[in-house]
Amino acid sequence: MLTKGFDVPDVRCGISCRPYRKSFSSHVQELGRVMRIADGKDFGLWLDHSGNCVTFAEDTAWLFEHGVDSLSSAQKKDSEAREPAERVKQKYFCGECGLQMEPHHDTCLSCGWRRPKYGEIQVVEGELIDVDFSIRNAFEPRKGLRAKCLDDPRAIWNTALAYCLSNGRKGDEASRKWAYGVWRGIYPGSKLPYGLYETACEPARVQVDEWQLVE
Repeated sequence: MLTKGFDVPDVRCGISCRPYRKSFSSHVQELGRVMRIADGKDFGLWLDHSGNCVTFAEDTAWLFEHGVDSLSSAQKKDSEAREPAERVKQKYFCGECGLQMEPHHDTCLSCGWRRPKYGEIQVVEGELIDVDFSIRNAFEPRKGLRAKCLDDPRAIWNTALAYCLSNGRKGDEASRKWAYGVWRGIYPGSKLPYGLYETACEPARVQVDEWQLVE
C-alpha cells in the first residue's frame, strides 16, 4: 500500500484497493502518490476500486477548494467513521432482495442469496466513471435555491453562524447547533466539512445576499 514515504513523483496511474471507513488523511496520502507534478508528466490517473472517492467526496472537494489546513483538521477527526449511507449495516441485509438477515444466518430465507464469506474474492461487474470533486457538485443546494452565493458553502456557514449568534439567547454552543441546522437546510444532502464547525465567526465577511438566504 503506497502512502507516506513512497517518493516516485512521475507515477501516472494508481489503483485504490483498500477501503477506509475513517482515515481521510490516508486517502489523500494515497492520491498524492499519483497526483504529484514531475517533469514531462501531463496527467495523473487514479482508479478507485475501493469506494474511497465516494466515501470522502465532500471532504476531498473541500480540501481541493480550501487547501491543506482542512486536511490537518481532518486528521484529528480520523477516529470518526465516514461512509456512504447505503453501506450502513450492509452486512445485515440480503444483497439480492434487501431483506434483513439475522447475523448468524448465511442464507437469505426469502430469495436464497448467500452471504459471501469473509475474505472470499467476489467478481462484480463495474463501470468506469469520472468523479467530479467540485464544491458545487459535492454541496448541492436544496431544490429551488439558485442564488450565486450558494457556490460558497463556507461563506454560507459563516453567515448562518453570524445570524444565529446575533439572534440566539442560549449561548454559543446552542447558536452553533442552530446554525448547523440552518446550513443543513440549505445543503440537505451534505455534511459540514470537518473542522469548520469550530471556526470563529467573521461577521465582517457576511454579504447581503447570504444574509437574506439564511434569514
